[in-house]
Amino acid sequence: MAVLTRTLIRMSLATQRHGWRGAIRFWTVVGLALAIGTLALVSLDAGRAVKTDLLGGALTAWTLVLALGPVFGGGGRGIRPEHFALLPIPPRRLAIGLLGAALVGAGPLAGLLAFASLAVYGFTLGAGPGLVGVVAMLLQWLLAVLLARLVHGLMGAAMQTRLGMELVGFQFGLLFALLSVGWFVIQPVVL
Repeated sequence: MAVLTRTLIRMSLATQRHGWRGAIRFWTVVGLALAIGTLALVSLDAGRAVKTDLLGGALTAWTLVLALGPVFGGGGRGIRPEHFALLPIPPRRLAIGLLGAALVGAGPLAGLLAFASLAVYGFTLGAGPGLVGVVAMLLQWLLAVLLARLVHGLMGAAMQTRLGMELVGFQFGLLFALLSVGWFVIQPVVL
């Protein structure tokens, strides 16, 4: 099992290395800088409630960015299960290997750095909360990566039909509208 996982990780890194172009390089640097900024939220001189709210909002945003990043950034060029359909690899071994391959790369690295703020914040509260923060960090990272694979797979399946293309287009339009003027809707609810 470990040999297959190592091989799939090397394959994933090779495909990412060959796709390392200007825009991808730029967004990787921006993502790593934002991840370090998320880690810096822990050192803010603010109350525990404010720090917890800021950290919760930032990590929610990171989960959404990691889940939707491959769809917007074209991250579907990597390794997919269909590539191995004719090989005699048991499904469980293939799934573990593909999960290992999905956990490497610039996006998951930036996400891991950002989610490390859970562990750092936990250790500022004590050893017990720190250990809980480490477990929460790993689980949140795993959730974000698996959610990215799920969203990418669902979008790919939806794009096979005309109705699916229209629904995906509607979702993107709604997302862009919320990102640009969504605060008009949120402001009356919050205030």
